[in-house]
Amino acid sequence: MKLEFENVTKNFNGRNGDRPMVVLDGISFGVRESEFFCIVGPSGCGKSTIINLAAGFFRPDQGRVAVNGKEISSPSASRTVVFQEYALFPWKTVFGNIEFGLKCSGIPEEERRQIVYDLAKKVDLEKFLNHYPAELSGGMKQRVAIARSLAVKPEIILMDEPFASLDQQTRDVMQEELLGFMKEFSQTIIFVTHNIEEAIFLGDRVLVLGKRPAHAKALVEVPFSKPRLPQLRNEPVFLALRRDIGGLLRKEAS
Repeated sequence: MKLEFENVTKNFNGRNGDRPMVVLDGISFGVRESEFFCIVGPSGCGKSTIINLAAGFFRPDQGRVAVNGKEISSPSASRTVVFQEYALFPWKTVFGNIEFGLKCSGIPEEERRQIVYDLAKKVDLEKFLNHYPAELSGGMKQRVAIARSLAVKPEIILMDEPFASLDQQTRDVMQEELLGFMKEFSQTIIFVTHNIEEAIFLGDRVLVLGKRPAHAKALVEVPFSKPRLPQLRNEPVFLALRRDIGGLLRKEAS
């Protein structure tokens, strides 16, 4: 497995002397090399905590999180994160934002420039390299964030509800574009979402989490080949799978 969670427990300190809050309780799963692995679950169940543990921002209280068999002890450029709120530098242009990780890694200027131009073309931003984030739409900002994450050629891309703040039409387009981008790359992707349809449309497998403290309720194989076309969302098998996963989540809300 590329990424492994082995019996992972994560607690956070309570406020004003309250007992610690258990967010993850002995959760285990594995993500395959070059897999698009989606995670869905109730709000507040610990999905983002999983992303933070995989990124190395947190350490588990118990258990083990490992990449290629080696335990994660800190953040690394081999694992990049795309957040819901873009996390772009407002004082940098599109070029500067995409270039940021490359510059930190000491990549020579001419090589950086070529990488940025190539990625900007792939994500349809080559005409906006001199624009600032405030001048971009939400979808364009998220394309910048995706290009920035790809620039350093990470092994794993961690995506924490990256399309949640977009309107439905833009969201659908971004999902289709993301699958198009990923055809050209071999990164492993862990994609957190609360949207069941999004998880099925994008994912090779979908991990369904129970309510906090998070535990694995099901690991669902998505039976559709790629590329995936928009009309797939209306196919009977797709709709049945959405109902099945929705049923699992409704039980958690009851």
